[in-house]
Amino acid sequence: MTVGRKLLLIAVASLVPLVLSTGLWFEEIHGRVTSLQSERRGLLAHREMRKALAAIVERRDNEVRAALDPRRKVAVDAQLPAIRRMLQEIEPAVTRSGSDQESKRLLVAVRSDLEA
Repeated sequence: MTVGRKLLLIAVASLVPLVLSTGLWFEEIHGRVTSLQSERRGLLAHREMRKALAAIVERRDNEVRAALDPRRKVAVDAQLPAIRRMLQEIEPAVTRSGSDQESKRLLVAVRSDLEA
């Protein structure tokens, strides 16, 4: 064998570990990106849930005020359908289209608290 062919054989043999390590590195990056996307979806759902909980707190505050001033009772009663509609709209995002059972239980608890 000539020196050129020997060097070519050594170069090809050294590319195998390089390709394998690069493939493993890309696989790790893909896993991290997938994890970050999942966390991002969770944060978006959390933001929407915080808006709904803020609306519930505001409604409860208005209920207390309506107990002192009966003229406000109509405005308080009008808030309830809006909050129910808000919870219905955010349900797919919060429960990840029904795949997250813990979030589903949380949403059921929030709804039951709203009705109470």
